[in-house]
Amino acid sequence: MADIDTGIAAFQQWVVRNRHPREADPARAIAGAIAVASPQLLVTQAHIERLVAGANGQPVVSNGKLVGPNARQALAADLAVCHARAGSDKSLQQASLAASPATGCAMVMSLAQRASGFNPSSPAAAGNLNGFLAYVSQLLQCPLFSAELKDEVAPNMSGDWNSVINQIVGYYAGIADQDTQDIRAGLWSLAQAASSTPSTNETQNLFTQNTLNAGTDLRVYLYQSYIDMRTDVEHGGKHSPDTVTNNASLQLWRTILRFDSQRWPAYAPLIANETDASLQSWLNDTTTPQGPVKVNWNI
Repeated sequence: MADIDTGIAAFQQWVVRNRHPREADPARAIAGAIAVASPQLLVTQAHIERLVAGANGQPVVSNGKLVGPNARQALAADLAVCHARAGSDKSLQQASLAASPATGCAMVMSLAQRASGFNPSSPAAAGNLNGFLAYVSQLLQCPLFSAELKDEVAPNMSGDWNSVINQIVGYYAGIADQDTQDIRAGLWSLAQAASSTPSTNETQNLFTQNTLNAGTDLRVYLYQSYIDMRTDVEHGGKHSPDTVTNNASLQLWRTILRFDSQRWPAYAPLIANETDASLQSWLNDTTTPQGPVKVNWNI
């Protein structure tokens, strides 16, 4: 009992911090600093900034998805919440929200998203990288979430483009086949651009994924990544062949969070009046309505 009371108190403090994102908050400032200056990022910060500055428009893939064996039940419960909100029966509103942990998960993520300044539907926007990192930090501070994975992958690869692309795609474990195909197609377009303009960096905001898996537990998968490709040609002279070198740098952030569905009913009243976000609105807000971008061949 004491444990859940402590968790509720911590969640209440978290909600207060995130419902007024423009107010001064030392905890948020510290979280933002940690997000941007973690040891794994210090070495590559300049490279990251260059990648983000050079990224071309919207990402190859940017979407919010609901998956898992209980996805339909989650949408049905979320719809019940929306219907209850449209009415005036407070007890029905409270009961429907308590019975829909997926809605609660979406409400928490929407509040953290607004407070951090992260805009998942436009991940190439200026400042959105720091916003993403701050967003993840805010979620990690929420008592309803526990981290199952949080890492940054930054490999450098070289070789023929086919092997390089296979290596890159291999880092996106658990991604839907269609999204994997879109990533691969975007990488080939970028590789072609790099090969056609030697010694020029071709940079792309490659992939942003927000997935809610509704299974026995609720899990959130967050991916954000940038890719930099370059082809260098060393001319061999009259009697020697040219030497062609293909290089790629990947910057990938991966986060997997578990949402505490069992404790959600006790926490629901604390956030009920702070956001009208729903599971469906979260899916809409985290999806870019555009298809794969075209490479800027004039770079």
